[in-house]
Amino acid sequence: MTVSKELIQGLNDLLSRNRDAQKGYVEASNHINLKELSKWMLDYSVQRQLFSNQLDMEIRRLGGMPDDGTSAMGELHRIWIDLKGEITNNDPHAMLEECQRGEERALEDYDATLKKYFRTMPQQTMDMLNRHKSKIILAISQIKAMLKAYVPVEHS
Repeated sequence: MTVSKELIQGLNDLLSRNRDAQKGYVEASNHINLKELSKWMLDYSVQRQLFSNQLDMEIRRLGGMPDDGTSAMGELHRIWIDLKGEITNNDPHAMLEECQRGEERALEDYDATLKKYFRTMPQQTMDMLNRHKSKIILAISQIKAMLKAYVPVEHS
């Protein structure tokens, strides 16, 4: 099967998204003073690093060259996490909201890639993306549950 340059670019976009998420979870964890929640964020950072590694290998397997680095939007989101941490005095609820925002955007990106390249994507690639997607959906569900547990702190 011939793989299009567009599919490789789509996978590279997901690679950048996962690198963004990996760094974003570390950034959010740095703003959390609750050990259990901070560990949870670092665990998801490790998971997104694994996704990145898998995407990197898949891009190479398909004959492409993986992009290096993260996206400009990811950099802006990490700056926003820093700013929001300062504004909210590192409120766990605020950090969880940012994690949810990032995961929902990642889910949209995975859905768009799967839909756009459905007919031309090798089954192995599709299976990998669907595994990632199911774990992102689980993360969103867990974040929503944690948002209910960590009530926002009122700031004056």
